[in-house]
Amino acid sequence: MFVVERCLKGKLEPLGFHVCYLEGEDEVAVKELRIKRFEGLASILAMEPIEQIEHTHIPFYRGAIQKTKSRDAELREVMAAIKPDVIVVDLILQCPALVDQGKQPRQN
Repeated sequence: MFVVERCLKGKLEPLGFHVCYLEGEDEVAVKELRIKRFEGLASILAMEPIEQIEHTHIPFYRGAIQKTKSRDAELREVMAAIKPDVIVVDLILQCPALVDQGKQPRQN
């Protein structure tokens, strides 16, 4: 079972995976935001490196933190419903809902 954002809809099912989609942003709005970011890339690349960080990294991480916070309750519900044996996380930030599942890290 994969728990993914709606932007991946239709990508995993043909491969035989069961998928649960998180509610989220409007896909059209997300695409428009990506286009807007790409269009602004030239002006960012013309900046000094420290200015690039202020205009890209700081807003990116603020957005990632906010998105993680907004998804926490939904992830708790999904985890309670599917009771996974294994959780594989591909996120920049750790979600409290996933940490709270009581799974111990596997030691090699």
